[in-house]
Amino acid sequence: LAVGVKLMDELRLAVRGELLQDPDGYIGDGYEWLGTGTFTIDVRPVPNVILRLDNRFEYADTEIFADSGGPASSKTWFSTTLGVVVSTNP
Repeated sequence: LAVGVKLMDELRLAVRGELLQDPDGYIGDGYEWLGTGTFTIDVRPVPNVILRLDNRFEYADTEIFADSGGPASSKTWFSTTLGVVVSTNP
């Protein structure tokens, strides 16, 4: 499920959620379900530059993510990614 909105030419927001269910373990590594959520902020200060900030959260039904406790010691994971796109033809 995804929803995006253009607030103005220079600012856009989007939210996306996903649910992966794998009770038989065909593609997962020991989890039955995994949920993700992403919030994106897209800023276009000039026509040929896009700045995009993606904030992503994931949650599984079992500990599959690494944290300070070691590999496969957390049910949650969070990341933030900043992307920059510069084009020569806006």
